[in-house]
Parts: sequence; C-alpha cells; structure tokens
Amino acid sequence: MKSNQTGSSQGTQLLIVIAAVLILILAIVAIRVHLREKVKSIEAWQSEVNRSFADIFNELRNYCHSQTNYPALTAEELHQRGVFDDQTMEFLKSPKVHFYPFAATDPDTNVILSVVGVWPDISLGNKSWQGSTAPVELTKRDIMSTDAPPRWLDTNTFR
Repeated sequence: MKSNQTGSSQGTQLLIVIAAVLILILAIVAIRVHLREKVKSIEAWQSEVNRSFADIFNELRNYCHSQTNYPALTAEELHQRGVFDDQTMEFLKSPKVHFYPFAATDPDTNVILSVVGVWPDISLGNKSWQGSTAPVELTKRDIMSTDAPPRWLDTNTFR
C-alpha cells in the first residue's frame, strides 16, 4: 500500500512541476508580447516627435522670418492665424509637450518648445532604449538662425 501512495505522490509532484513550467512559459510569452507593444508605442511616439518637431520648426521659422515684429502668441492664436495646422495642435496637447509663447523682443535663448522623453529602459531582441527624462528643446535661436538645421534635427533625437 505504501508504494502505491509513494507513486501517487510522485505523480502529483510531477503534475505540479509540469503545471509550473507551463505557467512560466505562458508568463514569458505574455511579457514578450507586452514588451513588443511597448516598443511599438515608443517607436510611434518617437516618429511623431521627429515629424512634429520638424513641422513646428518650419512653421515657426516661416512665421518669424516673414515679419520683423510680432507679439507673444499662444499656440491657439498661432493656429487661428494659420501658422499651426490641426496636426500640430494635436501634438501640442500631449502632456509631454510644452509650448511657450515668445515675442520678437524675447532673448534668443528662450525655450519655445520642450518635449520630455519619458522612455523606460527596454531591451528586446536587437533593439534597446535607454531610459531618459531629459527634455528636447527648441529655442528662439533655432527658429531665427539662417544656418544649418537645428541640432535636434541633425541628431534624430528620439532614435
């Protein structure tokens, strides 16, 4: 009778081990799927930031270079004047994006646009992202310069 109970106990232990291994495999698959979705989300945001920064740069540069004197206008006022399009306004609604009105008389060092990159540390396959909370900023100097594109446009900041 004892050997039958021992065999039964070993069978139960084997089933528990098999169930634990299956749960572990399912957990690993779920984590990988979650990370892939997070990576897709980060890539989409990076793409939107790069595109929007370039659009805002061009829109503001055209606006500022077309006149010698202009008041500090909010993003909504710039939208009403046709400087910002609807897509730019949607981007500016993000809690990670901050637009600061600026006037012709403001110093060139004033920050006009700031985007906080709140990216977690992620590694998946051959891609990895370093966590960062450092803002990427567009200054009035960037807009007013007639030189090469601004530093953030050259470095593809979010890639």
